[in-house]
Amino acid sequence: MENKSNCIVPESKIELKIEGKKIPLKPFVADVIQKTIIGMISSLRVAKKGMIEIKLKWE
Repeated sequence: MENKSNCIVPESKIELKIEGKKIPLKPFVADVIQKTIIGMISSLRVAKKGMIEIKLKWE
């Protein structure tokens, strides 16, 4: 049986902040968010690889 304390989780390439507070994401959730956003943005003609910054105001 694998010891979970020895598992190495790679640092996520996505960061979620709400009101300036960083929200921890599980690897699966981070992967879903990242791939969804990249999938939508990659269809834009101006899209190119690099840093993407999205700000969302929830009203």
